[in-house]
Amino acid sequence: MEVTLQTRGGGYHYFSKLDLKSGFWQLPIDENDRHKTAFITPFGLYEWNVLPQSLRNAPPSFQRIMSNVLSSCIDFSLVYLDDIVIFSRNYDEHLIHLEQVLTVLQSHNLTLNPPKCQLAKQTIEYLGH
Repeated sequence: MEVTLQTRGGGYHYFSKLDLKSGFWQLPIDENDRHKTAFITPFGLYEWNVLPQSLRNAPPSFQRIMSNVLSSCIDFSLVYLDDIVIFSRNYDEHLIHLEQVLTVLQSHNLTLNPPKCQLAKQTIEYLGH
């Protein structure tokens, strides 16, 4: 992530890291597509109602959806699957950016995992960096 922020011009002093709670499971599968997820057990035939991580195309599909969800915040956020980072040059700007991202997530009924979130920090670790 450090290289990405540097290529965006750097100078960022405030960061927030958001983690979606069971991110994949927050995305419903269209009823017409659920049959594509069917599996059989000794107890019967089952279909997923939400996006399971185990499907081959689940991670790229989830990434595409999250990138689209946060497209209006692209100038001050990065998203990798269920991890979101928000970056700003000053504290007041950061509060505005944070509110924008949270509003977008709320409008899509996406919920966060508060214990894994870090808000308005001057340094964070994101994706191990």
